[in-house]
Amino acid sequence: MKINKMKLKVMDNGNKIIMENKLINMPLKEEMIIQLSKDIFGDPEPCMIHRSAVMKKMYVEIYEYFFELLANHKEKKVCT
Repeated sequence: MKINKMKLKVMDNGNKIIMENKLINMPLKEEMIIQLSKDIFGDPEPCMIHRSAVMKKMYVEIYEYFFELLANHKEKKVCT
């Protein structure tokens, strides 16, 4: 899975696009980057390598969350 090619499209109930952008363009809170860096690497002041690894992990988790949400939504639609 190529993180830099993932796109996020948010639509309202009328299927109007509210937001469409690459996932990696989504801003991440600095506090969350620092906390995850502490959790994974024990590094409260992450270098660029740790920062990049943490950000990639965060983007993948966001992608997986929305992918699972979409899959569950489609299953519910099929079942009704």
